[in-house]
Amino acid sequence: MRKALPLLLALICLPLAVSAQGFTGTSGTVDPLAIDITPQYPRPYDTIEIAPSSNVIDLAASTVSVSVNGNRLYDGSGSAPTAVTLGGAGSAADITMTVSWNGSTYSKTVTVRPTEVDIVPEAASTVPLMYPGAALPAPEGAMRLVAMADLRGANGKQVPPSSLSYTWKQDARTLEGQSGIGQDVLSIAAPNLYREDAYSVTAATADGSLVAEDSFTVAPATPKVLVYVQDPLLGTLFDSLVSGAFTLPGAEETFVAVPYFFSTTPAFAWTVNGTASETSPSITVRATGTGQGSASLSVSANGASAFEQSANAFTVNFNSSQGSSNSFFGL
Repeated sequence: MRKALPLLLALICLPLAVSAQGFTGTSGTVDPLAIDITPQYPRPYDTIEIAPSSNVIDLAASTVSVSVNGNRLYDGSGSAPTAVTLGGAGSAADITMTVSWNGSTYSKTVTVRPTEVDIVPEAASTVPLMYPGAALPAPEGAMRLVAMADLRGANGKQVPPSSLSYTWKQDARTLEGQSGIGQDVLSIAAPNLYREDAYSVTAATADGSLVAEDSFTVAPATPKVLVYVQDPLLGTLFDSLVSGAFTLPGAEETFVAVPYFFSTTPAFAWTVNGTASETSPSITVRATGTGQGSASLSVSANGASAFEQSANAFTVNFNSSQGSSNSFFGL
C-alpha cells in the first residue's frame, strides 16, 4: 500500500486535457461553446443579438470575432452581444463565432433563418354590415384565433402551412386537443368583461429545423349601442351619429339602434319621455301641433349575459314658427 499511494495521488492530480473540439466526460462530448440568440424565433428583418455562452471558457478573458455570411462583423472581448440584422423571408444568415482563450481557439457556426407566424383574431360579435374595422370579442363570446405561418426552407420556398405542427397554449398550459399537424385554427370563448386571456402558438416543421412563434391577448370589448339617423331611401346613415341633442330637420325622423360587440343580436327597448315605446331596433318620432319643444329618448340593448348590456339616451328638439301648443310621439 505504501508503494501504491504515490501512484494513486498522481492519478488524482493529473490535469484534464482540454480540446478545442470539446470535452469528454462520463456523459459524452460536451461542447464548450454555444451561441445564444435573442429573440429565440426571429422574424424577417428583425435585429437579433448573438452572444457566446460557455460553462468552460472564461469569456471575460477571451477574444471574440463574429462573421455573418463570410463578412467579419465584430472583433472584441468578453461576452457582450453583437447585433445582426436579418433579411427577408427565405433568407439565411450563416453566423460564425470564434473565441480564443487560454491558448485555444473555439469556433461555432449556426444558420439563422427568419420565420413568421401571426395570430389573426376572428370574433363572432355584432357589427354593422360593411363595418370597416374588425369585430371585437364580446364577453364570453365565441371567437377563433387563426395562425398565418410563413416558414421557408433552404430553397427559399414556403413550407405548406398545412404540413406544419401547431402547438397552442393558454398561458403556460398546452391545449393538447387543439394542437397538432395542420391545426392552425383555435376555437375559444372570450373571458368575462375586465379579464384577459393570453394565448400563444408555435408553428414548426416536422424535423423542428424551422420554428415560429406568436402570442395574442384576448380582452373582450364593452358592448355598446349607438344611434343613427335612418333615411327611407339611403338606409342607415352611419355618418349621422346621434348623441347629446338632435334637432328635427322636418316633422319626423327615424332613428335606428345599432349594437356593437354583442355575442348575438340583443333585445331593444325604447322610451320616450320615460314611457316605454318600441321594442324594435328603430323608432320614428313625429312632432305634432305648433310651437317648439323637446323630448327625451333612450334605448337599451340587452344581450345573452349580464355583461352584455348597454344604453343610449339623447334629446330631440323640434321647432315651429306657428302657435304655442305642441306634442311629441314615438311611432
